[in-house]
Amino acid sequence: MKQAISYLRVSTDKQGISGLGIEAQRHAVEQMCAQRGYRLIEEFVEADSGRRNDRPQLQRARAMARAAGAVLVVAKLDRLARDVDMIRSIMASKEQVVFCDFPQIPDGPMGEMMITLMAAFAEFESNCISKRTKDAMQAAKKRGQKFGNPEALARWRRGRKIDVSRANEARQAIAQQKINDVEPVIQDLRMKGITTLRGIASMLNFKGIKSPSGRDWKAESVRRVLRAIPDVTTTMQ
Repeated sequence: MKQAISYLRVSTDKQGISGLGIEAQRHAVEQMCAQRGYRLIEEFVEADSGRRNDRPQLQRARAMARAAGAVLVVAKLDRLARDVDMIRSIMASKEQVVFCDFPQIPDGPMGEMMITLMAAFAEFESNCISKRTKDAMQAAKKRGQKFGNPEALARWRRGRKIDVSRANEARQAIAQQKINDVEPVIQDLRMKGITTLRGIASMLNFKGIKSPSGRDWKAESVRRVLRAIPDVTTTMQ
């Protein structure tokens, strides 16, 4: 019995959570497997745009199908992709893919050509939908209509401020750790009589030690580090 892997896709996370569209795709796949005698061994579900090529669940489904010598079963052609180049790439890889909405498509070059043509029409339809949506939104904006949820935007802005604050704290912690790491080296240089900014910078560069910013040391970068190290003084030259 031929083994099969199913790939189901919805366009948004909301649709994925609600099950909108997934059950119909699953039913179509199960019918196809029953008709052709396939044994369905795994199912992959993705909530992402058909325009995106970097879909992890699709990559996992294809990899498992290749490893198991299984056929990849997709409910509808546009569920696999709306990008004709991506469809062409998958078909050229010689992976066995069947579409429940086109069960009559034959194997071989003729079938590949038919799939590519239908993918081109799907991409054209997607582009037309996108353009109509943009045109309608532009017309609505000219009439004064506003889009978006103000409360959601406010929450997003608050969350962004928190994320930026956390990122700044993380960068500061990393920078301080680099200063702590270089402190013993600077102390050792001072004990050896190298106390000027230029002298310390020269020796740190000679040893191949980078500054906290990842660059070569200069007198001013040494000054900034020394200011962050308590109880350290040096001749400012």
